[in-house]
Amino acid sequence: MGQVIFFAVLTLILIVAGFFVPVAGFFALMLCPLPLAVCACGEGHKKAAFAEIIVEAVLLLAISPTMALYFLLGCAPLSGTILILSESKKYKSSENYLICVAVSIVSKLFVMFVFWMFTGKNILLPDANAVKILMSQIYGNDREIKNLLNQVLIIFPKMIPAILILFSSLEAFLNYSLCNILVKKFYPSKKHPEDFPAFTSWRFPKSLMTVLFFALMIGYFTDFDDHPDLAMFAINLQILINFIMYAEGFSLIFWFMNRYKFNKIFKSLGGILLLFFPFLWAWVIIMGMCDNVFNFREKLSGSCNLKK
Repeated sequence: MGQVIFFAVLTLILIVAGFFVPVAGFFALMLCPLPLAVCACGEGHKKAAFAEIIVEAVLLLAISPTMALYFLLGCAPLSGTILILSESKKYKSSENYLICVAVSIVSKLFVMFVFWMFTGKNILLPDANAVKILMSQIYGNDREIKNLLNQVLIIFPKMIPAILILFSSLEAFLNYSLCNILVKKFYPSKKHPEDFPAFTSWRFPKSLMTVLFFALMIGYFTDFDDHPDLAMFAINLQILINFIMYAEGFSLIFWFMNRYKFNKIFKSLGGILLLFFPFLWAWVIIMGMCDNVFNFREKLSGSCNLKK
């Protein structure tokens, strides 16, 4: 019973933080499925279901029906999917991951639909007036900032497909991989999700560069005013592929660090810089693109990339 209460309380903390804590709450909301996924794999699906009932009851009766609805439709399905995949051992880790991404996307779309049915609003869209007030408090009445903000607010709704896919991809990766780590550590005798390949071996299909080329060509030759939907399709596609190339570039950098035996402190500092300093992101993406085309790791080590 103690474990059930612990996982239920941890889930409640994450979801409340996700709704009320700026910045850090974004990651808290993303990790909401994790406690129940670990509970299900380690303690069994019955205890996990009981923990979910506790969470739902507390959210619904004491905190917010909106949070209760989001958790039920947007978070719980991913926890259950991770449990099912852990027990089946039917698919490879990459296939498991794609299934988790698909479940996350479908659940978020369902949440959006339900909220739209009841409120007539898209919950993924920020309140334009609130954003303008916040920006005016930060930057004052700077005309350039205001013009840029107006452009972003116009374009942002059309970027929702890419944002949703990126959010679901990151959510699925974090919950799946962390569940794997935690179950192996605290429940070594229990079944856990399949391991991902070593991060330093991550490479993606070369066909992505062809897709990126066509997306760039569409964006270059398409007038936004005449064909806004086609132009935004190209932008969404570019965002997704750049994100994938960023992951490959990040993997390549850590492969170099491991190859030349950088110490853990230097690697940790490098990881922080590459994650949180935007001026480095473009260089990481370029490195990922170059590695995708030329396969530096294979040429330097003479070994093919690992696939699992």
